[in-house]
Amino acid sequence: MSIKYNLKKTSKPLVRHLQLKKRACPVCSSKKKLNILNINNWKKMDNKGKVYAINKKYCICKKCDLVYTNPTVDPKIFDKLYENSIVGSFFNTKNSKNLNKIKFFDNLIKKYISKKYKVLEVGCGSGVLLKHLSTKYKFKKKNLLGIEPSKEIFKKLIKNKFFKIKNIFLDSLKQKKNYDFIVMDNVFEHFEFPRKSLKKISNILNDKGLIYISIPNTEKIKGVQDDPFNHTCNYNSNNIRTLLNNNNFKIIKLSKDTNLINLIAKKSNNQLKIFKPNKKFFHNLRFKLKKINNKLKLLYKRADKIKLQIYKNNKKIVVFGAGNYSLWILSILKIEKFIKYGVDNNLIYENTIRNNITIYNPSKLKNIDYDKILVLSGVFKKDILNQLLQMKIKRNKIILF
Repeated sequence: MSIKYNLKKTSKPLVRHLQLKKRACPVCSSKKKLNILNINNWKKMDNKGKVYAINKKYCICKKCDLVYTNPTVDPKIFDKLYENSIVGSFFNTKNSKNLNKIKFFDNLIKKYISKKYKVLEVGCGSGVLLKHLSTKYKFKKKNLLGIEPSKEIFKKLIKNKFFKIKNIFLDSLKQKKNYDFIVMDNVFEHFEFPRKSLKKISNILNDKGLIYISIPNTEKIKGVQDDPFNHTCNYNSNNIRTLLNNNNFKIIKLSKDTNLINLIAKKSNNQLKIFKPNKKFFHNLRFKLKKINNKLKLLYKRADKIKLQIYKNNKKIVVFGAGNYSLWILSILKIEKFIKYGVDNNLIYENTIRNNITIYNPSKLKNIDYDKILVLSGVFKKDILNQLLQMKIKRNKIILF
């Protein structure tokens, strides 16, 4: 049997339910699967305030251990969602949880990459990684290109001085063998058809070129959030290695940290390998999902406690966090009438409206009146707390969800 999450409904704004399509495993094409998780009423908001709802079903492939959505959203609809989305960057040099990833990336730049290389980042988000290459390693702007489907991000970055940017999807790139280094930082897991994407990447990568991939590690799943997977394809170190091998790439180095797989690979004509399922991985995954389900129940209790505290004392609230995780928590809390505004460190969200809340830079906190700051970030909670304390904000004014 699969585990089922019933997420509480949000009252605003209008929810549009998305139609789904069934599919075989996108990695090995096997139709043999086992359903492991159902998430009812999962929601995603675009930059225009539209909320799209879906009843998500995750299964595990019996042949290769891939955890993937089945059925899935029509790719054309997904493309529209990405075009109207606002996302940041997972390559954050100030986030303590990213230290292993940054160390891995910096080491591979020093060992394998020349600043004369032509670099392409697929799904560059707010461009932090490309800016890192420009400022720390002195790559020239003409050699750095980011492609990003989000129209909102493109508008914000079009005039940046560090790298070139195009508002397109990967499939729209026309060049062949034009790049020496292709970067996919927390992007590859979003590809609906990874084999097709790897073929495209191979076509635009020079014969001696390299690719860098950073993806969530399904072996280390432990987070409590609206969707513990949150991606169309969820890999472990075994199936990502076999997938790359069978699509003419050879991994040079692979590193696993607390929640990510970081790897660098080169082109190679390999013999096909057989996918081998791992029974231990499957049983561990089922155990972790049950554990997460129990944590979700505690999360709802915590939400009820904070909600009661805010309603009882009629507090004026500033929300710290504007990402999808924060919006999900707000949909549970239902405290909209107490929220003055929101703040977020991500410049992409600055001066935007998310769920009817205007988002500003945290420096705004010095100039306005409020009773409490409610920190809703799931990943950066400790970093945000330290940031607020350094701003001389008293600890008793901060609520950590």
